[in-house]
Amino acid sequence: MGDSPPVRKPSAYLAQFYLRSTANRPSFTLFVEDEKTPNVYRTLVKRKFKNENVYVFPLGAKSAVIKQFKEWYEEGEQYKDKCLFIVDRDFDFLKGRKLVDNLNLLELTRYTIENYFLDKEVAISLINTYRIELTERQILDKLRWEDWLQEVVDDLTPLFLNFGLAHLHNLGTENCSSNPYGFFQNLEPKVNLAMVDAKCKEVQEKCADKKVEYNKEVGILREKFCEEGEINFHKLIKGKFLFRAMLLNINSICQEKNKKNQHREDALLFDYIAEKLPERRISFLWDRLNDVRAQIE
Repeated sequence: MGDSPPVRKPSAYLAQFYLRSTANRPSFTLFVEDEKTPNVYRTLVKRKFKNENVYVFPLGAKSAVIKQFKEWYEEGEQYKDKCLFIVDRDFDFLKGRKLVDNLNLLELTRYTIENYFLDKEVAISLINTYRIELTERQILDKLRWEDWLQEVVDDLTPLFLNFGLAHLHNLGTENCSSNPYGFFQNLEPKVNLAMVDAKCKEVQEKCADKKVEYNKEVGILREKFCEEGEINFHKLIKGKFLFRAMLLNINSICQEKNKKNQHREDALLFDYIAEKLPERRISFLWDRLNDVRAQIE
């Protein structure tokens, strides 16, 4: 997969990083969580820094990335390579967990990298890849972007408030690592409200068992995610759920013309999206890499 190395055990990454630092002097080395989409980061970086080498090490978990950062900070910082450790925002902040303030450690401002994929321009571009005979106005009318997005957010908000509550109080219930497709009806772009209600009821019962005041705690959590009176859904709802909802909506439009039209979640799709994302979505990553480079030049 391009310059990205094959997946290896986390303990091997830092050593390989040092070796490459000495031998090849890569311009940027990124340590990320997601083992499925390392090339997304590489593509995003190469869009801005076209003539520089980029190596991406997927570690599979936030804890693994932080562990590698600590090892680099304690033992390898003298190498002063252009490396960046990137972690998801997720729900850790609910427990008061804060990351060390370091230029080489970046916590996303949204839940996961997939939250940045949720974009109307990207959706239109994906629809147009099938060359269906629709005008731009017709695509926009079928996409119903703002209305559709609000409906999905409204339907998923109770689910993720309950996921957050379960995380905060260690309730031991299935959480947001659940398969997103299970929460959509027959793989259609509509949230399965019965599944959402069942999960919320499960969390409510767990709260009763642990003497947690369910309604009060849900209200407190809602306030934590409110900004100017509105839920910041990109901080609350995991991007995989929102991205899958977008993909199901796109496929439903494309399949009106041909039942075989279907975008599947694979490396090619992620690469395409990484190429098409508007600059405003990813400028934060480019800005941080510029800062990392500036501190050692």
